[in-house]
Amino acid sequence: MDYKEKYEKLQKDYDDLYEGHENLTHEWVRPKKELKELHGDYDGLLEDYNKLDNAHGKLYQDYLKLREEVTNLVIERDELLLR
Repeated sequence: MDYKEKYEKLQKDYDDLYEGHENLTHEWVRPKKELKELHGDYDGLLEDYNKLDNAHGKLYQDYLKLREEVTNLVIERDELLLR
């Protein structure tokens, strides 16, 4: 094999490697973009969850206050009935 053939073979190998690298780069970009979008979706869902959890906590505190008020009203009513 002379130098020209060696050069052409090396050039073809290089071109094949470069093309493979380009293909891998393009294949990597898509999942990376999808992962970024999924992180954004996750962050949005986590924010919504935290809002709902906070709202639930407030509603539960309101429920406890109302339950206490009802209990006190029932006690007050019973005391008035016993007089």
